[in-house]
Amino acid sequence: MAKPIMISNELYEQLKKMKKDRSFTNLIKSKIQPKTNSDSILKKFYGKIPNFNDTYLKKLDKEWEKWTI
Repeated sequence: MAKPIMISNELYEQLKKMKKDRSFTNLIKSKIQPKTNSDSILKKFYGKIPNFNDTYLKKLDKEWEKWTI
């Protein structure tokens, strides 16, 4: 269930510029959910590869889960 919140006009304008084609909910979630180190390292390392995105990372995560030590 959605809940209304009040924010300043200044913050609203900043969020509106940042959200692009995402919803405000998804934008806020992306900013408050902690990123794992592996995600940030992979994005920096692979970020320049064409078609590299979160879907690609999810596929990698599934494969990594299969590995055991």
